[in-house]
Amino acid sequence: MKVVALLIVFLIAGAVFGAIGWFGYRMFVKPVQIERAELADPTPEPTPDPSMGAFESASASVGDRERLPETIKALREFVAAYPASPALPDAKAALGEANLSLLFSTFESPEKQKYTVAKGDSLVKIAGITKSNAELILRSNNLISVDLQIGQTLLIPEVDIAMIVDRASNTLTLTNRGEFLKEYTLQSSVPGSSAVDTVVKDKIAVRDGKRVVFGGKDYPGSERSILLEQGNLTIRSSGGSGVLVSQEEIEEIFPLVSRGSRVTIR
Repeated sequence: MKVVALLIVFLIAGAVFGAIGWFGYRMFVKPVQIERAELADPTPEPTPDPSMGAFESASASVGDRERLPETIKALREFVAAYPASPALPDAKAALGEANLSLLFSTFESPEKQKYTVAKGDSLVKIAGITKSNAELILRSNNLISVDLQIGQTLLIPEVDIAMIVDRASNTLTLTNRGEFLKEYTLQSSVPGSSAVDTVVKDKIAVRDGKRVVFGGKDYPGSERSILLEQGNLTIRSSGGSGVLVSQEEIEEIFPLVSRGSRVTIR
């Protein structure tokens, strides 16, 4: 009996001291082992993307109309320097808005010529003289009507707009003198698969089923379509097939292009 009792005591003592030992290992020994392992083979910290800081710097003046040229320059440099940056879509969107804010404003720039209104002038006549676009002149000078005053000074944007429709990215990109102007996401895929190099054949505005002209009372809010010379395609906001953008976007694109503006579909 004494032997059995002694054996039981040894078993109980072993269990107690074993539990204490396991607790001590978990509390004190294992953390030290983990720390030593981490020191021996540290997990490297992710390297910060240098383009993000550059984007913050480039976009610092976005929204400041007095600094539009500076903003455009900084964003153009960013887009050129960081074509693979995760911030590229945001940079291009900001650049597009800044470009059009400058174009559709009375902000003077080297790309705008001054014109003094003479007797008998109209926006259409001035557009013909300056090889511009009547609606573009209206919007760029913040005019509320087509009526002009003799001696009035107008700023005429000197643009050379081209369009690139990319089926792969489902985008329509405007360029001005070969420089990125703005990019739009299309509302649907573009029919066809072959590349097309064409030009704008005509621009049509329709209200209540009837064609209306710029300057008429029915022109605001009319449905706009840009007809292309080849490919049997039309750039529009609704109805039928073609290159579809939103109504707001077609009203923005419409005054920028003219008959003969180059269009590439790829």
